[in-house]
Amino acid sequence: MAEIQLAGTSLASESGGTITVNNGTLGSGVVFPSNHVIQVVSDTFTGTSSASNTTFVENTFLTKSITSLAANSKFLVMVTSIMGGVDATPRLRLRRTISATTYDIVNADGQDGVTMGSDARLSGVQSGIVVHLSYVDSPAASASTSINYKIDLRSADTNTVYLGQSGYVSPGDSDPKALSSMIIMELAA
Repeated sequence: MAEIQLAGTSLASESGGTITVNNGTLGSGVVFPSNHVIQVVSDTFTGTSSASNTTFVENTFLTKSITSLAANSKFLVMVTSIMGGVDATPRLRLRRTISATTYDIVNADGQDGVTMGSDARLSGVQSGIVVHLSYVDSPAASASTSINYKIDLRSADTNTVYLGQSGYVSPGDSDPKALSSMIIMELAA
């Protein structure tokens, strides 16, 4: 068995090929390997929103901020919710705000933004679908930058669509709402 001590305190020990770190705190100068998770923020939301046209409506409930710990980190954004409508096609969009400037997050080749949708165009059909969006964003931000991610909603036409609830909106319906969540992981550059 071997042991490393610093000022009389056991920092690490080895036994049978296994190294155990006994004490210590990582300082601010530590460099993590690329894609190592260096922080996680998350929240759950009970709110809902709706839209009745083809223009995205800024969502007021499904939004979360993270302050970067390192420069040029990547951020894995994961959103889970429910969306739906009656004879309607809901569309979601992921957006990022840094220093009061909001960006539509677009694919690497500059095509459509990061969006999701579901189609339920059968006459009189009330739809509800659980959605999960995962996206790795690379905003090229410096350390200590506050970054806000949010989800916006729109309809493919003028029928009303919902986020945070299905198309079952009558008080007698048994499953009109669901808990939504957003998790953001900062990944080392």
